[in-house]
Amino acid sequence: MRITGYRLGILRVPLRTPFKTALRTVEIIEDVILQLETDTGHTGYGEAPPTVAITGDSLDSILAGLREAILPALLGRSVEEIEGNCRTVQNALQGNTSAKAAAEIALYDLHAQAA
Repeated sequence: MRITGYRLGILRVPLRTPFKTALRTVEIIEDVILQLETDTGHTGYGEAPPTVAITGDSLDSILAGLREAILPALLGRSVEEIEGNCRTVQNALQGNTSAKAAAEIALYDLHAQAA
């Protein structure tokens, strides 16, 4: 099973009651949704919330990190090579832990389906 494509989306859900922390007030939950596609028709999903105040990762930086560095490096790779795939993700760019987490979640989703 090989990674052949991907889709990226943004999920925005307004909260009925905002919540506050010491660092921020949240009124809308935002997540970047990643869908990895394979040559067998399997789909793996990952997600990453932009939390600039905590991780430094914004919606734009997560999308750019995935589009420009992480996902091009994963295309064509075998899903069964989970350790190598995770190494590829970690070495694709500096920082941007949220984008890396989204990619690894989707990789583990696919790896579990392959098993």
